[in-house]
Amino acid sequence: GSMVGSLEFCAGKLGSKLILVLGHTQCGAIAGATKTYLGSKDGPTSKNVGCALEGLLIGLSRVAQQVMVLGHTACGAIKGATKTFLQSKTVRQAKAARALDALLQGLSVVASKSAEELGPTATEEQIASHAVKLNVFHTIDFLLEFSPMIRNKVSSGEVEIQGGIY
Repeated sequence: GSMVGSLEFCAGKLGSKLILVLGHTQCGAIAGATKTYLGSKDGPTSKNVGCALEGLLIGLSRVAQQVMVLGHTACGAIKGATKTFLQSKTVRQAKAARALDALLQGLSVVASKSAEELGPTATEEQIASHAVKLNVFHTIDFLLEFSPMIRNKVSSGEVEIQGGIY
């Protein structure tokens, strides 16, 4: 929604010629989604993650000092969503928590594809690392599928989309 709208505004009104989709190594969201996916694949046990948000928190706990999104550390959105989830006392708070949970569940698509591509001997860390790369391509595909404006500008050569990992 808002990501696509922002990119359409930049490409349309501001004349941006390049959309750069970046993924970052040791991504806590991807690690959490991978843990959630692998946990759901094995069936319920006491060691499995109960939801995508819990997986995210576990994933972030390993790299909390390294979390950075384009120079943004100590992300207030993640802190706020986590607080909302953990202390949800109203319907509004619960809806916000479910929205983050849904976002992270969406990442399980790339975790699943990564696990499939790497095979049964891959470790959780290998799957999560590969999923970061796959998520960049997944995001590019999403932009091209759901934004006719961006798709048309890319097709005509007015805009280029590149992906990268940092």
